[in-house]
Order: sequence, then C-alpha cells, then structure tokens
Amino acid sequence: EPPATGVSHLQQVLLSYKELTSNPYHKGVDIPNDPQAASAAPSRSSRSQPASPEPPSEEEAKDELSGGSSNHDGLPVCGVCFDTFRMRGFILCCDHQFCYPCIQKWALSKKTCPHCSRTFTEVYECPVQVGEYTQEQLVFLDALLEMGYKEEDVNALKECGPHLSSQELVFRWLAEYRQNAERKAAREAAKSQQLKAGQASRLPFRTGVGGDSKSPKYVRKAFEDELENIFHMEIGTQQFLNGMNQMVEWLNAKSFTAKDALKVIKGPIKSGNQQLKALYVLEVFVNNCNLTFALEVATRKWMERLLKVLKESREPQIASKVMGMLLEWERRFSSDQRFHEFSVAASKARHQQGM
Repeated sequence: EPPATGVSHLQQVLLSYKELTSNPYHKGVDIPNDPQAASAAPSRSSRSQPASPEPPSEEEAKDELSGGSSNHDGLPVCGVCFDTFRMRGFILCCDHQFCYPCIQKWALSKKTCPHCSRTFTEVYECPVQVGEYTQEQLVFLDALLEMGYKEEDVNALKECGPHLSSQELVFRWLAEYRQNAERKAAREAAKSQQLKAGQASRLPFRTGVGGDSKSPKYVRKAFEDELENIFHMEIGTQQFLNGMNQMVEWLNAKSFTAKDALKVIKGPIKSGNQQLKALYVLEVFVNNCNLTFALEVATRKWMERLLKVLKESREPQIASKVMGMLLEWERRFSSDQRFHEFSVAASKARHQQGM
C-alpha cells in the first residue's frame, strides 16, 4: 500500500505526535519534521517570514505595524513577531496592531506601544474575521482533539486563535488559553468559597429567625441542620468542602463546643447509612480544628468506639477509613503524650486486622 500523502498523512503525523508527550499543553512543542506533513501544515521552521531574508527596514517595519498590514491570506501581520494571527491584541492608544500573545507578554513589563511609545492601560482580545478554514486546517483542528487538547479549547481556537500555518503559535496559544482559563476558574472558586464561608460563619447568630439565636439550643439545631445537609452531599465536592469549612469555623470560634459536636456525630458513626460520611466529618474535625477537639477524641471511650466500628463493619470502605484515621493520628500526634490513646488504638487496630 503506498504511503499516505497530503491531508491523510498530516493526520497520521499529528496522531503519532500524541505519543511523544503526556501533556499536550506543554509550551514550545511542535509536530515532528516531515517533508510530506510540511506541505500540508508548515512547522515552526517554515513560519510566515518577511519576503526578504534581511531584517525589515525602518519603513517596512512601519508598514508592518500599521493598522492595514496583512499577508496574502488577508490576515494581519504582528509588528513584533512578523507572523500572521487571528487574535489581535487591541490597545486603545493607537492604530498599531499585534498578535495577542506578543502584546500581552510585552504589557507585563511595559505599558507603551512597541512602535510609537504611546501609553496604554489594557490589552483587549479582538478576533480577526477571515474566510473559511481549508480542508487541511480542519484536519489539523480535528487531530488536536486526538492529541489530548480539550474540545472547548479547540473550539476557541477555531473562533479566534492564531493562524493555523504557524504550529508553534497554535500550541503556545492553546497552552496560554488553558492556563488563563484554569486561573480564572480557581479565582472564581476561591472567591465563591470565601463568600460562602463568610456568610455561613454568621449563620448561628442571625437575628430575626425566631427564638434566641445565641442560645445553646439554637446553636445545636443550626449545627445539626448543617450536618444533615452535608450528609446529603457527595464527599469531595466543592459544596461538601464548603460545608465542612463552615463547621470547622464554628468549632474554632467556639460557637459550638467539641463535646456537643461529638454528641451530634456519635450516632451516625456508630451505625446507619451515613456512617462513612460521619467518619469523614470526624477526621476533618480532628485534623483541622484546634487541639481541644483532638483531645476530646483522644480518649479511651472514643477509641473503643472506633475499634468496635472497625471490628463489626462489613464494608471495606468503612474499615479502611477507620484504619487510616487511627494510623494517621498515631503518626501526627506521636510526640505529644496527651494523645497516647491514639497510639494504643492504632496498635490494637493493627493486631485486629492482622497487620
């Protein structure tokens, strides 16, 4: 069978590239050099260059930097890297244009136009409207998905990414787009978590809810309600973690005592369909609350209670959870004699499990 050529060969080369790296978003990568692939999608060595091998003259540079500069594909040319692009870095101080990655990097250290030195404050993304993609470019976009790039990132690339004939710019754009998206998501999640935590930390003392909001009975009811809500959440979700953070804040602020909290979670830990979540809650409290809570748990009565759960449980997840908690607490508090019961319980658990 004759070797594949043109578009089909480009797809083969792209897919074979997938094996070269476990992280497709690594910056600076390129498709392996191949004579046939180069004819369909030029590598970084064949990026769009000025017509003359010599550096552009001052007048030519001015032309390139002007608002109407474009190459034969109708795409503008960046005044910094002299490459074509689909995503323009738009600055309001003048009409000079640059590809978004170049001017964004420039703006990290300077706030003046690289050409005319006029001052700007922000860089804006501005898509460049061009014609339809060619068949070769569509194959390139499809192969990016096979290489491990996220569909939403490839779709963004289709809408406003760099010119596809420059592989280096494409990979760089995808890497920076993903990093910016993840940073934005992390900031929004942190902001949301802080807001919820700030609101929740005041919940037991709200006024106008009926009854004395500072009475022990009211605070206990608020704690029980929050625990019940947590039991209906999936372990490890952001909602679950937010709820746990709220309860830890209450305990550290002494809005609710450690003894009272242990009374509330004692029942679910002993038995029932919420046993695993109750054990997880206990672990979070011991590991994140102040030492007062850990001291309340490091008693013979509580250790015997957990050892009984370990012995009687028929669910591997629960047995594994209890075992892991006892071993972790033994290691963590080994230097403090006040937590001697953790070491005793961990030793008994190892013997009980035949370890």
